[in-house]
Amino acid sequence: MSFNELEKTVGAYPDTLNKRLKEMLQYDLVELTVDVVGGKNRIKHRLTGKGDKLMPQVKEFAKCEEELELGIFS
Repeated sequence: MSFNELEKTVGAYPDTLNKRLKEMLQYDLVELTVDVVGGKNRIKHRLTGKGDKLMPQVKEFAKCEEELELGIFS
């Protein structure tokens, strides 16, 4: 996904998203790819194998967070 696509999908502020992507790159959870579209380079981000293995835990964490939020604020 491009930075803009990620920004829209996760709803994060650009500075926060940029910081988190740098951290995930550092830990080899995401990697950058370059697509050439109309003569312009487009940087995309994708999960590495390591990042993909973490997705079930991330999804479970998000589910728990959502349930807690509903319980606390309902």
